[in-house]
Amino acid sequence: MNKHILAASLLIASFSANAQIVLEKTLTSNTYIQVVNFAISGKKLVTYDTLAKQIKLFNTDYSLWKSIPIPSIPNYTHETYSLDYRVPFISETLFNSDNLIEFILLYHSQIVGNQNNYFLLNEKGDVLQDFGPQISNSYSFDVMKFSKNEYKLVVREWPSTVNRIYSLPGSLPCDDVCDNSNVGLKEINNNSTGGIVEAIPNPSSNTVTITYSLPSNVRASSLDIFNSNGQKVKSVSLDRHSKQIVIDNREFPSGMYFYSIVADGMQSTVRKMIVVK
Repeated sequence: MNKHILAASLLIASFSANAQIVLEKTLTSNTYIQVVNFAISGKKLVTYDTLAKQIKLFNTDYSLWKSIPIPSIPNYTHETYSLDYRVPFISETLFNSDNLIEFILLYHSQIVGNQNNYFLLNEKGDVLQDFGPQISNSYSFDVMKFSKNEYKLVVREWPSTVNRIYSLPGSLPCDDVCDNSNVGLKEINNNSTGGIVEAIPNPSSNTVTITYSLPSNVRASSLDIFNSNGQKVKSVSLDRHSKQIVIDNREFPSGMYFYSIVADGMQSTVRKMIVVK
């Protein structure tokens, strides 16, 4: 018995001695923490404080670098769920050549009942671009790299076939953290996680169709669906030879859901889906 106890103690001690994981910091947030490589300021941790309505940026030593209040726009209220648990398209020199931080956020009209607008804003609260009302269609945004220092913003309207392409004056410092978790960047012919578009119809009360594409060499992939509390409620394996999947939303309670593709451990851009009864 003593020999067994001694062996178990030595085994535990061996595991403890080889452990490499050390808790460095605990940050409170109900959104994803992003690693963003800003062109001027370098790498920062970015999160969104829904209670304080602030975008918070931390240095890599976890000290607070900057807090940006969500800008107020006359006759609009900011939709906090539009962040999809991330701060979309946050950058310094992509949308212009100054040193201010810019990002795209969704706002709800206080005048027109079902109208939402996406705005490109900077940290001072200036509106740099109004992408127009989103009433019956859904919008998706992608920043695409066309050449070494040439980027385009593609705004897609679903279910219509309208694609608006905007030239961007700036560029991004692409390195190991310049990917879909950063600013939604997708390099042409270099998509490691595959593509995903808006669920149609959205909102839905019955079934919804999600169109996707996967890399040819993918080994394992799934479509994961989460509720508004971040809990995974469904995961469906994907076939790389197919292009669409139909989800029966009748099994879900009414509310807001988020979905993304996970291909070989890499997650695509997170998108939003509304279920109504």
